[in-house]
Amino acid sequence: MKTIFLHRENVQMIAKEAVPTVLAIGFFDGVHVGHQQVIKTAKQIAKKKKVKLGVMTFSPHPTEVLSRGKKAVQYLTPLSVKETIFTSLGVDILYVVTFDEVFSALAPKQFVAQYLIDLHVIHVVAGFDFTYGTKGKGNMGTLFYDSDEKLSVTTVTKVIYDGNKISSTYIRQLLNEGAVDQLPAYLGRHYVTKGNWHKAKVIISHHYTYPKQGYYYVELSSQRRTIETVVSVIDSNNVAVIDERLHHFNEGEQISIHWKEQVSSNERKLSNF
Repeated sequence: MKTIFLHRENVQMIAKEAVPTVLAIGFFDGVHVGHQQVIKTAKQIAKKKKVKLGVMTFSPHPTEVLSRGKKAVQYLTPLSVKETIFTSLGVDILYVVTFDEVFSALAPKQFVAQYLIDLHVIHVVAGFDFTYGTKGKGNMGTLFYDSDEKLSVTTVTKVIYDGNKISSTYIRQLLNEGAVDQLPAYLGRHYVTKGNWHKAKVIISHHYTYPKQGYYYVELSSQRRTIETVVSVIDSNNVAVIDERLHHFNEGEQISIHWKEQVSSNERKLSNF
């Protein structure tokens, strides 16, 4: 997969070398089952039309820009993780658009012209709630007309599991409740955060949303080994504290935490050691 970073200074230059694509578009935080449905739908259409499969996402999160930094966003998946998942889904080209105040002020037709038509996008696939242009005035119902009828459009309806709409917002709610065991049904995988080993703790990157305070059964993995244990999330500084008897990782080593389930304080025994 080729990743291309787009901003207002280079979009015209990039457009000169762009190839026809079917484009899945959205922020895709979490790349959850609903997002995957959007991308898989775009992949089927791209295969039928015999063109490349593209994905367009944005960085940073629009909320951070539109609130002028007053609202911090904790991500489910930082960009590097999204790239890995997109690659596994067969995406050929990833466009990462810089979301800033100038970009947010683009009229819907300007966005469509500069970031879709000029990039040789021939078909757009997005979720039913995707919006674009200043104040989100553009939506999936207006995209065809904003392209002067040059783009074909497929809208993916909401994906439901157990009566709940699969969304990044709902996944954050489950994390806030500590219900990490429910996340695979919505993400298609266990929730994973990354950090660095420091004195029997994993210091989690600020990019991630982490579960509420409490004890969790997890899998810890590095490039060298994988272990299963219980960790304690103790405060709002994105720190997962590991039992101090464990010395299986090197200082500063990058660790992935695969969150399996919340456990009570009575169940926090390290029975696997």
